Amino acid sequence: DWMAIASQKLYTTGTCMGQTLFFWRPGDAAWTMQLERPNGRIDSAAFHQGKFYFTEIGWTLHVYDLDRSPPKLVRSTCLYSALRARHGFRQFPGGGRPTWYVVAFNGELLLVVMYRAPNIKAVEVYRPDWAAERLELREKVTDLGEYSLFLGRGDAFALCAKDFTMIRRNEIVSTL
Repeated sequence: DWMAIASQKLYTTGTCMGQTLFFWRPGDAAWTMQLERPNGRIDSAAFHQGKFYFTEIGWTLHVYDLDRSPPKLVRSTCLYSALRARHGFRQFPGGGRPTWYVVAFNGELLLVVMYRAPNIKAVEVYRPDWAAERLELREKVTDLGEYSLFLGRGDAFALCAKDFTMIRRNEIVSTL
């Protein structure tokens, strides 16, 4: 089984109002448009256990259940609230603005926060309980083992250093 997912910018009187998602499965007569409000720019996306997770520029995590027809939005979470609960109101690491990534990693799904400021990049990796009612950033990942994470604009992925010998293990690489 597979599915295609596309996004398109929505404009009203020349102003971009966000993006909407479209879903298509083999055998569908047409694309199915998301019925919820438009999203901001997608920073990262990942598939995990029949669900489509994505983060957007507005610091929101959205989760669609792909086993439903049409796919259904099952969660929208403000990531900023989870980050403030973790750090309080002190300055974020590196003093930078957070960018969020969801990364499929060795059979699980991680949530990565990259803080960017001029000449500074700080990164935190979390293993959230995705089934919990409220998303909390409790379990911090400090060792990726044989894997490395690659974070870019609109994508993020993990590679195993055993399978790709030109990369080093336990690293986080920004492609920005």
